[in-house]
Amino acid sequence: MKYKILIFSLALTIYCDLESSPLAEALELKRGGRYSEALDALMEKRADHYASEWIAEVAEILERMQNDPMAAFYYQEMLNNFPDSKHAEAAKEKLKGLIQNYKDSDLTSLSIDLESPLSEGQIALKNQDYHPAILHLLRAHSIKPDDHYTLFLLGSAYYGLHLQTGQTLYVNRAIDQYRRASYLFPSAKTFNNLACLLAKQKDIIMARYYFEKALRNAEVPGLKRSIEANLKTFEKGQERELVFLLMEP
Repeated sequence: MKYKILIFSLALTIYCDLESSPLAEALELKRGGRYSEALDALMEKRADHYASEWIAEVAEILERMQNDPMAAFYYQEMLNNFPDSKHAEAAKEKLKGLIQNYKDSDLTSLSIDLESPLSEGQIALKNQDYHPAILHLLRAHSIKPDDHYTLFLLGSAYYGLHLQTGQTLYVNRAIDQYRRASYLFPSAKTFNNLACLLAKQKDIIMARYYFEKALRNAEVPGLKRSIEANLKTFEKGQERELVFLLMEP
């Protein structure tokens, strides 16, 4: 009898946890048309509940709020991070429709002027609006894939998004974008930022390698001093105090 009571109590606890979860709360708010509150409920617990179901709900709510650029960002998140999810196919179709409507142009069209999405991405990044910054910069990258400056800004935007959300997956994306930018152009700032990220991930060998590359490519005295200061900070094991060099590559 005690065993049955224990099982019942455990099942009731699990049920109550599900019912009180941010996802369940957001669904209830969404059903009532309280989209802004539903979005707040989801965003508040993002770090603990980041999954395909979470992204699907966020994207749908944003679309209902007629925030198409942000909805597109999260549908892209679904395809990037959960390509095998049951929500992935629907996200792909939604993304196609949103992209088609976004500023009445196709994001992958090579005929679009690069300057507009790039400048919009720069402005959003400067204002620390990282989600729209990434959307604009991805659009710019689709127009000109070999532009190292766009990749540098994407690395900065993903790192900013990591700081804002606490999601470690954005650190890996930032590293990837900085690396791709460094392959296209040997920028001291790109190498510095890449070294800082690797140092924070305790990849000591590669962090030192990129700090040294940054110094070799730093032609401006002030920039060289900044990188030298970072290297000294790194050698002291004070990774949290490393300084990222943003905006200009």
